[in-house]
Amino acid sequence: MVFTEPAERGAVYVGQLQRGGTRLAAAQRLSLLEGWTRPTGWTPDSKAVFFVSNNDGAWGLYKQALGTESAERILGGLRNIPLQTPVTPDGNWLLYIANDDEQDPDSPQQLMRVPITGGHPEPILSGRLRSVRCPQRGLCVFDEWSSDHKQVLLFRLEPSRGKSSELTRLDAPGTSNFDWAISPDGTQIAVFNGRLPIKIVSLHDGSVLHEVRIADWNGADNLMWTNDATGMYVSTPVQDGCVLLRVNLKGRVQVMWEQRGGLSTAAIPSPDGRHLALLGWSLSSNAWMMENF
Repeated sequence: MVFTEPAERGAVYVGQLQRGGTRLAAAQRLSLLEGWTRPTGWTPDSKAVFFVSNNDGAWGLYKQALGTESAERILGGLRNIPLQTPVTPDGNWLLYIANDDEQDPDSPQQLMRVPITGGHPEPILSGRLRSVRCPQRGLCVFDEWSSDHKQVLLFRLEPSRGKSSELTRLDAPGTSNFDWAISPDGTQIAVFNGRLPIKIVSLHDGSVLHEVRIADWNGADNLMWTNDATGMYVSTPVQDGCVLLRVNLKGRVQVMWEQRGGLSTAAIPSPDGRHLALLGWSLSSNAWMMENF
């Protein structure tokens, strides 16, 4: 008797951007760890990628330099999977969201910081937190649900002092597909509430500046601005997997990367705009034969 067991794998790939960022050269696998891995950010000098992995049976945060085969563990014992670990404007800390009670998804989340070189994590604040982002222009922003889960509130963060001030509120009627990304200059955000089009919203007053319509595609996920703020990277499903799209603000689409068998992908551009760190998602199977049973 032969039976199989499917196994999902996530890996970190890195590809070089060409032609003004409109083409991606063949992406090469960076992380060689077993298990599931996902890129979460870059070092400020664009020479290394941060990623999360459950390589040793527990989630941890790692750093790996381009062109190397080994990863350095920055932090272990993560209870949940941060999708991004932005670096603070002073270049000293990594930020991430942690859940102290993984059995209760409604328990307060902690906004944490850990030295970029590794060390003891420190709490900054807690609440109904979702994510934290730090664009290139010296601004950090985190978001949290309103008490009725019908809005997402965005706050400016001072990581060193643990203080915040509200920036704007976005309608998000309880959808799990809600996503947002802040532009590199920190003046506007791209918002996806589960349905196209993507809205470009002013971070100053919350007004809708523009709508980006993506024709002939099924949806958008894992929003991320391009370094020059002329467009966004988004993941969208196709029949045999998923693709990474580059969408400019007029809705023109370019396929950057295709993942056969993957359910989703994500891209994080390096600070110098020369590379993309990519989530590669694959499904494999192990086979066993049983005899004399």
